[in-house]
Amino acid sequence: MNSQSIGRIGELLVNLKFLEQGYSVYRPEQENSTYDLIVEKDNKIYRVEVKTTTQESKNKKNWVVGLRGIRPNRTGNNIKKFNRNNIDILAICVLPTKEVYLLDTKELQTKSQLQIRKTNQSGC
Repeated sequence: MNSQSIGRIGELLVNLKFLEQGYSVYRPEQENSTYDLIVEKDNKIYRVEVKTTTQESKNKKNWVVGLRGIRPNRTGNNIKKFNRNNIDILAICVLPTKEVYLLDTKELQTKSQLQIRKTNQSGC
């Protein structure tokens, strides 16, 4: 499966998570938006960036989540640096277990990658 398909599946699982929690979910019309989703609940609006991972850490105890976005174009790769000020929620989907984590970006200190400790759970 290619990285674009993996990312799309992750976005769908994150959509499902928000819908199950009673949010309305909206997608921007443009691909170059600074966020992947807008969610709304109780008259509050949140910008959401979705990251999907299948990568395990070397010790197999964590999932590794890359925060930079890399998109190929005609002149090479376009690297989109993670900026927590552009979003309100970082949604992480661990594809092998279908787990979804929702993180408040105010608590994030990293800019390139983070690790999520593996749990014994599976499913959204």
